[in-house]
Formats: sequence, structure tokens, C-alpha cells
Amino acid sequence: MTTEEKLRLQQVKDKIDNEYSTADFTVQELCKQFKFSDHKLRYGFEQLFGLSVSDYQTKKRLEHITKLLENEEMTISQAAYDAGYKEYSTFYRSFKREFKVTPHRWRKDRLPVTALLISCYLFWSYVMPIL
Repeated sequence: MTTEEKLRLQQVKDKIDNEYSTADFTVQELCKQFKFSDHKLRYGFEQLFGLSVSDYQTKKRLEHITKLLENEEMTISQAAYDAGYKEYSTFYRSFKREFKVTPHRWRKDRLPVTALLISCYLFWSYVMPIL
């Protein structure tokens, strides 16, 4: 793989990093935009970054969703939509495959920890000025 190809693959990755929640990228569209053959893009991306293009986009979306799910006021379906999923069922399958639990269970298991940390922070921010 040439240096120029690595730079273009980095541009593909940057595009996904910046637009994963607003667009679905097909390999064909990325090939056309970044002037790669289908094989070169698929093979090169996976070789350089360790994941296929679609797996990388899914990973970025799921990372974003885990942050959104910490907000108790946001529904799970809204978090999925905000991260770029058009179909809840696609999101649900991807989430369960990655985390081995449903989104509801993941949120339920983590929110008590978040609430505890917030309570501790509020307690100490109140106590420290007194001491």
C-alpha cells in the first residue's frame, strides 16, 4: 500500500468519523469519492484500521449511543436516531451483538452507577466548602 493510498484511506476514516450519524456510506460511494477500486478500499481499510468500513461506522455509532444513553431523559429510540440509525431493529441487533445485552438492560445496569457518581459529586461539592 502506498503512502498516498494510506492518506486517502485516512480521509475515508475521517469522513466516517465526522458524518457517521448523518449518512450511510456505501462502499461504492466511498470508492467513487476517494478514487479506490472496491477491493482496494475494502482490503486497505480493514488492513489499516482493523475493521471493515461498515463495522467501523457501526462502532462509531454505538460509541455515540452509549454516551447518549447516559441521559435518562432521552429515549433509546431517540438515541438510536441521533446516532444515525434509520431503523430501530437494525440498531437493536447491532447493539445486542456488540454489548451482549439489550439497550434497555445496558442502560438499567449503568444508570445506578451514574446516579451514584453524581450524588457523590454533589455531596462533596457541598461538604468541601464547609471544611
